[in-house]
Amino acid sequence: MLEVPYSLETAKRILPQNSCTGSSNLPTPAILHAQSLEDYIKKELNFSRFHRISSSLFWAGLPGNISALNRHISLRRQILATEQADLHLVWGGGVVYIKPLPPFLLNRNFFIEAIAPSEIHHAARWMLLSYAKLIRYPSDLLVARQCGLLSGLEIEQEISWPDWVAFASEILEKICTEEFEGRFWYGDLRLDRLNIIFRFRLGILRGFFLSYDKYGSFFSTNFKWVAISFLYISVVLSAMQVGLAGMEFEQNEEIQRDMAVISFWFAVFCMGLVLFVLVLLVFMFLGLFVWNYWKTRVFEGGMKTRRRKYRSGPE
Repeated sequence: MLEVPYSLETAKRILPQNSCTGSSNLPTPAILHAQSLEDYIKKELNFSRFHRISSSLFWAGLPGNISALNRHISLRRQILATEQADLHLVWGGGVVYIKPLPPFLLNRNFFIEAIAPSEIHHAARWMLLSYAKLIRYPSDLLVARQCGLLSGLEIEQEISWPDWVAFASEILEKICTEEFEGRFWYGDLRLDRLNIIFRFRLGILRGFFLSYDKYGSFFSTNFKWVAISFLYISVVLSAMQVGLAGMEFEQNEEIQRDMAVISFWFAVFCMGLVLFVLVLLVFMFLGLFVWNYWKTRVFEGGMKTRRRKYRSGPE
C-alpha cells in the first residue's frame, strides 16, 4: 500500500481541520445519486479509456510534461473545468480541459482507508501531482481560483499562497513521474492526436472526444484542408486554361505565336510553382514529424531509464 503523499499538518493548511480527517469533504448522499461511495470514487477517477492505447500515447504528448496554468494562458488556451476525469490535461482547439481537484483526495483518513488500497490509488496520486505542477506561481493560484478548479476546497476559506507552496512541495517530494505507467506516465495530451489514435487504432469514428454542438462547427473545423485543396486545384486549372487559350494562336502571325509560347510556359510555371509549394510543405511536415518523433523517443528513453533506476532503488 502506498503512503499518503501529504501530512495531516499540511492538509490542515489547505482544508479546515474537520475536513482533513472527518467526513465533511466526502461525497454526500445527494451527490452519490444512489451509487455506492466506491463506485462514485472510481467514476471520479476513471481513466480506463487509455488502457488500450497506452503504447500510442507518445504520439499525443511527452512523459511528465505538465504545463503550468500560466503557460496555457500564454499560449492563448482557454481553461475549461470538466468533471470528466480522462479529459484532465487534454488540450486542443484553443482549449485545455482540467478536472477540478476532488476535495476527498485531501481527506487523509479516507485516503488511507479507501484510496491507497484500491486500484485507483495511482490515479489519485497522479491527480495530486498534476495540481502541484499546474499551480507553480501565485498567478497560477489566481487562475485556478477564477476557473473554479479549487472550488471544492475553498468553500469555507481561500487557500493562501504560502499554504499551497507547503502542500505542493510535499506532493512533489513524495510523488514522482517515474512511479507511473500508461496515461499517468504522460502529461498534457493533444486532443486531435487522441482522436486520430481512437479512430485508426480502435476504429471509433467519434474519436476520443468531440467538442462540437452542431454539424456546422464540425465541418468548418475538419474540412479547411478541403477548401485549401480546391484553391490549389483552381490555380492549376486556371493556368491550364491560359495555356490552352494561348495554343490557339499558334497558326497565326509570329507575334501571336510568341504570345502562345509565353502563355504556355507561364501556365507550366504556375503549375510547377503549385507543385513545388506542395512538395515543400510535405517535406517540411515530414522533417518536423521525424524531428519531433526522434526528440520524443529520446526524451521518453531518458525518462524510462530514470524510472528503472527509481524502481530498482539504491544498490
